[in-house]
Amino acid sequence: MRSEVSVQPGVRRIAPPPRVGPQPGWKMAAPSEQVAAGDFGAWLDERLEALGMDPEVYPAYITGVLREEENPEERDEALRGILSAFLEEDSIEEVCIEIVTKWCEAEKTSRSQAKAEALFKNTNMEDLVNARKHERDAMREASQKKKEQDKQQRDKDKQAKQERKEKEKKRTQKGERKR
Repeated sequence: MRSEVSVQPGVRRIAPPPRVGPQPGWKMAAPSEQVAAGDFGAWLDERLEALGMDPEVYPAYITGVLREEENPEERDEALRGILSAFLEEDSIEEVCIEIVTKWCEAEKTSRSQAKAEALFKNTNMEDLVNARKHERDAMREASQKKKEQDKQQRDKDKQAKQERKEKEKKRTQKGERKR
């Protein structure tokens, strides 16, 4: 969009882009009803191009202003300053309001998507925690069951040993009686 202007032979200076605004007969891009968070940049590029602004430079300035300026009055003033280089005085306010409205819609959509993702992550985390709890409970039950089985086996072994001792004792007593 910029044109080179020769000031002196061998020296080139880049001239600013011509002031372009809505002209009679031009069709402006129709504003969309709902702008998703990821679509704001594309919408802004198309809208600025329809207004005759460089879509490679100005969207970055405008989104920077929208992100950084917390005070709405300062934000709007900065937007008016950017748009005033290309638009007629009577259309600046309308375009500014349109951009801010779309930005707010995109931010709202982005926040609601982030909340939905956080809810999904929390739900997954809850499922994971419950699964680990069930796993620990199952391991605890298996360990308890093994302890009980080991105790029963020790009791059986102890009883069998006791019975052998008693049999040995009876045999010894029988042997002494026979003598």
